[in-house]
Amino acid sequence: MREGDLGRRNASGITQRWKSTKCNYYCMICIENIIIESTSAVIKKVYHGGDITNTPFFYVSSEKSFAKDYGNVVEGMIKVKNMFDPFNYNDLKKLFQRVGVLRNRYEEDEVYTSPKKFLNSDILASDNWDVLESYLKDIMVMGFDSVLITEGGIINYILFDPQEQFILLSK
Repeated sequence: MREGDLGRRNASGITQRWKSTKCNYYCMICIENIIIESTSAVIKKVYHGGDITNTPFFYVSSEKSFAKDYGNVVEGMIKVKNMFDPFNYNDLKKLFQRVGVLRNRYEEDEVYTSPKKFLNSDILASDNWDVLESYLKDIMVMGFDSVLITEGGIINYILFDPQEQFILLSK
């Protein structure tokens, strides 16, 4: 586990983890949506709304109702090895070193000049997608295979290699 994570190992040796942050809202979301981490990958049940197409960025949600807003819902599992976590200071620090500042493409005056300012922002737990989506190519070049984003307080994920990372469970 990475710095800032809390976790415990269950009887089968799988670690359940969630973030410890100052934001109680995020902690409540994460406790409800525990990410199961094995030694090789993070595996999580998710939902995808709309067509399953071969796109560079594949969106899935932790909430079925959220995915339904985008079309017919399919259930699946994700398997990722190196997820960019915007709640993790070290991941953010790497992104800031690469791009300098983070800007919200929808709000011109919303600019984040450091990982600390982004971590302390109101947008982090509720709607970080509108900032992070502009930097997906940068995050991918940095070696991450996926991104955790929030929209409307819902945790969603962007996969960079859905052919390998998304396992369809139901149609």
